[in-house]
Amino acid sequence: MKPLISILFSILFISTTFGQIFQSDSNTVVLYHFDETQGNILHDYSENHFDGILHGNPTWTGQGLFFHGDSDYVEVAHRPALNPNLDSWTVEVIFKTNMDSLVNQNTNFSSFLISKNTGDFINGYGIAFDWQSRNVYSLLDDSIHSLVGGYQPTTFDDTLYHQVAFTYIRSQNRRTFYFDYFPKADAFFGQLVTINPSNNLLIGKYIQSSVPSTSYYWGTIDEIRISNIARDPGQFITAVEQQNGGSNILPSNFSLKQNYPNPFNPTTTIQYSIPQHSNVTLKVYDILGNEVATLVNEEKERGIYSVSFDASQLSSGMYLYRLQAGSFIETKKMILVK
Repeated sequence: MKPLISILFSILFISTTFGQIFQSDSNTVVLYHFDETQGNILHDYSENHFDGILHGNPTWTGQGLFFHGDSDYVEVAHRPALNPNLDSWTVEVIFKTNMDSLVNQNTNFSSFLISKNTGDFINGYGIAFDWQSRNVYSLLDDSIHSLVGGYQPTTFDDTLYHQVAFTYIRSQNRRTFYFDYFPKADAFFGQLVTINPSNNLLIGKYIQSSVPSTSYYWGTIDEIRISNIARDPGQFITAVEQQNGGSNILPSNFSLKQNYPNPFNPTTTIQYSIPQHSNVTLKVYDILGNEVATLVNEEKERGIYSVSFDASQLSSGMYLYRLQAGSFIETKKMILVK
């Protein structure tokens, strides 16, 4: 049977050196490894070479740049290419921080890992923390319409590096927020928007002009990539695995995640994990048990995988998706609403 879907998946490839973890490609706007050991320049490894300037006294640790929460930040000069005005967009950050101590120490309670905005976020984008609520969130704003949403982890291991990201699919006006590689929140603009802030890109700093106040990030940042496409989760940067000594990314158990979003129209993402080399099949069935799509049918190495399912040729209703990997079998439901 001819496939009804287009498959988007890739292995979260783990490497042993920073230079091999992930490389710049034609869709990379900026790529910061934070692997410098000295100096006041943050080097951009994309072909654009949008280097950043260190301010204050952040510390190179060999595993990123540590911001002390007091006048430490990185500034990247404004260029039109840094704005998601006409493109889909992805912002990814690998970081480590101590949220418990910051609840009591940060008087502003909110601080940005990365921000590029005009005024009080009337035009721009960013990723931030609310220390008081332990919430991690992203913003995307065109001065009239605003997409704000994030995730409050039930557990937050402050000893490990974490991944946070958001994607914006311009054709769908859709922003999806990710934490540790899994989607956590969706939001939609009602119409096409223009996001074109003229301010510089700031890493570790946010200026609010109406109060006025300035907040700074406390913690380590290890990787940042901005792309002019909405990347699939399987293509996200994977430095967390190396930094955590192999403990945070490679799975120890089989698992099949609930598709996201659900209900969906017409595309949704299915993620699964396998702890060992396995022959994997992932199939979709209608409610009567008829197979309507085969998403995966091949051998896979240990890893976390992501598949995009396009149901544009199917009718509204409930469908089942079934993962079989060796002796592991799990089935979940999803709802297509047109």
